[in-house]
Amino acid sequence: MAVKVTSRTQEIVEPFLLKKGLRVYDITYGKEAADKILRLYIDKKDGLVSIDECEEVSRWLSDRLDEEDFINEAYVLEVSSPGIERQLKYDWHFKEAEGKKVLVRLFNKVNNLKSYVGEIVSGTEKGDVTILSDGEEITFKRENIIDVKIYFEFGGN
Repeated sequence: MAVKVTSRTQEIVEPFLLKKGLRVYDITYGKEAADKILRLYIDKKDGLVSIDECEEVSRWLSDRLDEEDFINEAYVLEVSSPGIERQLKYDWHFKEAEGKKVLVRLFNKVNNLKSYVGEIVSGTEKGDVTILSDGEEITFKRENIIDVKIYFEFGGN
């Protein structure tokens, strides 16, 4: 059900976003506490998404979802930006992030650490992730990765 909801939502919203210079960054659908949440993350290739843009997309998409009526249960729709410290999930996320600083969190320690910060060299949705940390390339096995996120140093350079 979740895959059907997210893929159909993407089909509906993508043409509208394209006209607005926006794109789908990610879509999730699942239960959180007592609610089902349909969460759409939107972004721009170059630039930040405004609250007004999120609100416009939310209103437009809410109306389309009501018309289509393919979600057979009550849900909450949320539209937002993925934020500065966005999660890298899909192949194109990793490709666009190459050379940027990321935080890799691990299930099991590698060299006595469960998290690493470094520049992303390569990575894929289903494959390993390689970063450059302290001048050394380190490759992490996909099955050991909790998540990979853009790392932003507040107040740093």
